[in-house]
Amino acid sequence: MIKRILAPVAAVALAFSFALSAFAATPDVDFIDVSHHNREQGLPLAFYQTVKASGVQGVVVKVSEGTGYLDPSASVNIANAKAAGMVVSAYHFARYTSVASAKAEAAHFDKSLRAVGFNKATDGYVVVDVEATNLPNNAAKLTEYTNAFIAQMKALGYSKVDLYSGSAFYNDRLVPKDLDVDKPWL
Repeated sequence: MIKRILAPVAAVALAFSFALSAFAATPDVDFIDVSHHNREQGLPLAFYQTVKASGVQGVVVKVSEGTGYLDPSASVNIANAKAAGMVVSAYHFARYTSVASAKAEAAHFDKSLRAVGFNKATDGYVVVDVEATNLPNNAAKLTEYTNAFIAQMKALGYSKVDLYSGSAFYNDRLVPKDLDVDKPWL
């Protein structure tokens, strides 16, 4: 008799425990990622003030890509995020295919950062975004190129350099243990 009562109770309790996990607390948002894809002219100050008031402390702004692209919204996004009191970091979308092109992209990123008002002494991280499908498929080579980019940024005086990638790309197209970053943004 007790087995007949306990089995349905246990089943209901188990089902209820799964239902509770479906309504887990929303994860904390430490920062947001913005670019011209959000708004070509940059996002207004009121947007950043609202985001900051909701508890988000930082923003990562797309600044450049390859060796010739400068995101048209970067300077407005950086200025408005700073005016709202947010920590401002910046990223470069990688297109490199060699050590030489990785260094050239780092030089372009540095020039672009200075043009849009990023201050390497007081602002947050500079991040290389490594996820383009047309990047080299050789993981060892792509890791070498990425490390060359990171080293060049450090040589240019940026002390806080990081990497962004999707977790599948990071694990399949790079050699994580050989990257010169400690805690990549995945």
